[in-house]
Amino acid sequence: MKPTTVTLLLQSAREGNEDAAQRLWTSVYDEIRRIAQRAVNDEYGQNSLQATEIAHEAYLKLSGSESLEFESRSHLLATVARAIRRLLVDRARARNADKRGGELHRVLLDDILDKVSQKQPEILDLEIALEELEKVDPRYAKLVELRFFGGMTLEESAATMKVSLRTAAGDWAFAKAWLRRRLMKGLS
Repeated sequence: MKPTTVTLLLQSAREGNEDAAQRLWTSVYDEIRRIAQRAVNDEYGQNSLQATEIAHEAYLKLSGSESLEFESRSHLLATVARAIRRLLVDRARARNADKRGGELHRVLLDDILDKVSQKQPEILDLEIALEELEKVDPRYAKLVELRFFGGMTLEESAATMKVSLRTAAGDWAFAKAWLRRRLMKGLS
């Protein structure tokens, strides 16, 4: 398989080429922005300004790290998805602390769970459920993170996780059912 431009830029940046590092981030910024937009829309249904803020925060967090130890484009984007998840959870926790139980924004999980009844779990409910799912099997939680926060297709997620499409499909079915049960229990 021929290495992608991003993979070649990653290799060059790891070797200390500052120009390659800058070109790397420029080449993936639109994808970072798209991932952030999807995550913000899924959580808040708000405008692109918040998505831009989240994209910039994720970019600054990742580009500021001393090493670029990403294996490939998909590994980099999976790391972006995790960073965005953490940023959204941190913001939700800050809002929760500020409001001390006030009106919290709802997470729309249409793509993951085809809506959990008529109630929509909050981002913090999802985070707790994902942490519990990670204890059941880290691969299931990683798949949900890639699909929900990263906006990856099942095929892209399988490739990123280095599992077969059939395995990813089975994991996805289990993870959705497990999350649906867990979130319904928490919303009761």
